[in-house]
Amino acid sequence: MRRIRRYRPSHTTVVAYLSLFLVLTGGTAVALTGSNTVFSDDIKDGEVKRSDVAGGAIAGGKVVDDSLTGDDVNELGLGQVPSAQSADDAEKLDGKDSTAFWAGKSYIATSPETDGGAEGTGTAQSVFCDSGTPQNPGDPAIGGGYSGLSPSEGSVTRTVPTSLAGAAVTQEGWTVEWVNGATTNRNVVIHVRCADMAPLRP
Repeated sequence: MRRIRRYRPSHTTVVAYLSLFLVLTGGTAVALTGSNTVFSDDIKDGEVKRSDVAGGAIAGGKVVDDSLTGDDVNELGLGQVPSAQSADDAEKLDGKDSTAFWAGKSYIATSPETDGGAEGTGTAQSVFCDSGTPQNPGDPAIGGGYSGLSPSEGSVTRTVPTSLAGAAVTQEGWTVEWVNGATTNRNVVIHVRCADMAPLRP
């Protein structure tokens, strides 16, 4: 029996056929040798994926300035902006605690009723906000007026804010002055609206 001889192509023949195949099919073959031999034109645009880039491989210097937007930034990883440190002091204004300022609360203090006096005489009546103590000053007056004085009972000559002179603590309030009329059944009451400056007033 005649033995069939096994044919094994040489390395040169394999390379030649492979080159011919690539030429006929429009492909190209490039042999990369050594390290640092891949250039930009060796890579198809858009083909480098996230999985191809090692973690921590891209430093800030490789990123185009002002190119990252909000969706690209993890805000939780950002430190405090230096100028935002003043926001930590939002509870204070010029070093004063926020409770030292008026919180929008107010109250009305009223004087006892008074009938004034004889016709033609002048009368003045005052009422004051809470006085507090020297270490805890009184509440400021923010408005005032009167009630219980009709035109026949008298005519007002002055209605003004006032303060109690000579007191250890400044007391703000309201004063009304009037001239008594013919009718004597007067029940005049002076009112003052005061800003409740917590914690100065419970």
